[in-house]
Amino acid sequence: MRIKKEELQTRDYRTTHREINRIFPNRGRLLEIGSGFGYSLDVWKRFGWDVVGIDPWHVAAAYCKRQFDIPVHTDVLGELGFEDDAFDVVVMFHVIEHLPDPLQELREIFRVMKPGGRFVCETPRYDTLMFKLLGRRERSMACPGHIYFFTIESLVALAKKAGFVVDRVRVVGRSMSLRRLIYNLGIVSKSSWLTDWASNAASDSVVNRVPIYINARDMQRITFRKPEANKPDV
Repeated sequence: MRIKKEELQTRDYRTTHREINRIFPNRGRLLEIGSGFGYSLDVWKRFGWDVVGIDPWHVAAAYCKRQFDIPVHTDVLGELGFEDDAFDVVVMFHVIEHLPDPLQELREIFRVMKPGGRFVCETPRYDTLMFKLLGRRERSMACPGHIYFFTIESLVALAKKAGFVVDRVRVVGRSMSLRRLIYNLGIVSKSSWLTDWASNAASDSVVNRVPIYINARDMQRITFRKPEANKPDV
């Protein structure tokens, strides 16, 4: 289930692929924090990037190595001993909300990035109409493991504390199967019948094969930049 979900959602980052590839036409070294089974890393690799991942789940790390021949570390970033200025790009999709100390992680990302490098971070957004209407019934609130809840302004402020400047802010949606949509509706409506039905849907059924893109403007994807030395930011 999660493998198909990851594979499907690589299409959601096409605008970011184009943006980063335009900024770095000669490519470079890219780190993904929370790389999962490696489908996102594989896309970057096919664009010509030298890629490496971090994911604490040994099963996912082993799958990525076996399926895509991409190295994935299972320790946290601060324990891996990367040199200063080691990466041109760092991406982190739906990870920062799970971290016990996001500012510390951002400072470590800043350290391992080259001056002029880009950091792309995506996380749920909690200054939306959907959140105001649903409150604690909003689907991201029900996701296990979420510790921090960011608005665009609070995420930008946190990243600036770590030294970053903002390049681009996008309000984005997500591709999902019809089954996943029904499951999310069950979570929001607190309908155990819907969640049970979606959970038990056959893997080859129509609800699992049909992809849907929904943009409820409830997620933010922000591209940050590490300033270059002796160059003023404008």
